[in-house]
Amino acid sequence: MYLSKIELDPFQRNTQKILSNVYEAHRLVMRGFQACDKKEIGRVLFRIEPEKLEKRVVVLVQSEVEPAWNGLPDVLTKSWEPALRKGARYRFRLRANPVVTREGKRFGLVGEAAQRRWLERKGVGLAWRDYRAIDEGYVKMRRSENKEVPYKSVRFEGIVQIDDPAKALQALREGIGPAKGFGFGLLSLARV
Repeated sequence: MYLSKIELDPFQRNTQKILSNVYEAHRLVMRGFQACDKKEIGRVLFRIEPEKLEKRVVVLVQSEVEPAWNGLPDVLTKSWEPALRKGARYRFRLRANPVVTREGKRFGLVGEAAQRRWLERKGVGLAWRDYRAIDEGYVKMRRSENKEVPYKSVRFEGIVQIDDPAKALQALREGIGPAKGFGFGLLSLARV
């Protein structure tokens, strides 16, 4: 797998466009895979980080194939292969789109208790230990002038323990929850 860190200047017009519309963020991320065969790309996950580091906006991108970030000057890409073992504990971050489906439509879950239950029901080989759910409100996706789709955004952060390494690795590779193409689902782990 590959992990890329894209740094953007928050004062540039393009960055403002990306921050105000997740479809534009999706388009930025997929630029790195233009030269790839669409069948070989696999799952591409990304997350716009909440912190503004030294007046920079950071976008993390995880992919199965190596991206080519032509035209983006501030990008660092590295390959990595996670080795997860049962019982290991990690700090984690996950920006997710917790929803419930009613009559064929998805509705964003409101309230920390409902959001935490949604995460705990995912069954991805992880035991969520000491963590919090930070409701980020709704982010918008606009593909055209007259159609806007809201996505509920919740950032989960804290400690997680590996219960089933194979399932946890699958969650790392494939993401968690819906709207993965629009900046949701990327699970990041770091040593405690």
